[in-house]
Amino acid sequence: MRFLALLYFCIFLLPLSCIEEPKNKIFIKSVAASNGERIDWYVYSRISNVAPDYLQLSISPEKPFFTSFYLTGIQFRKDSLFISLLKNDYDLDENKIKGISIIIDTLGHSWNAAASRIGRLRKRGVDTSVPHFTETYCEKGECE
Repeated sequence: MRFLALLYFCIFLLPLSCIEEPKNKIFIKSVAASNGERIDWYVYSRISNVAPDYLQLSISPEKPFFTSFYLTGIQFRKDSLFISLLKNDYDLDENKIKGISIIIDTLGHSWNAAASRIGRLRKRGVDTSVPHFTETYCEKGECE
């Protein structure tokens, strides 16, 4: 009987849990845009640590405008959002972010993605369940 229950779980329930969209966002960093909007960088909480990073405007939290597995940093300079990537692989929907200039930087930065930042944020006592403006720096400069 246990074998049948385990077989049922593996065949039917486990695949369903993998395709369900996760609900818990982990906020990595937020930046203030020149127009007063906030841009949030977040990932979804998943069992594995292989998940894409998302960028979204605070006024449309259900619709990210940027997705990539290689996001390493964001910052706002003057009127432009600078997005740093380790690899030139991303999805950008410019229709969702009108009025903000975007510059994509893929010039080979060190790995400093969400997965490596989360631990440093939590170590500093940052609540990653809500947007925040806390920057994370590597203590020994290994990911700058």
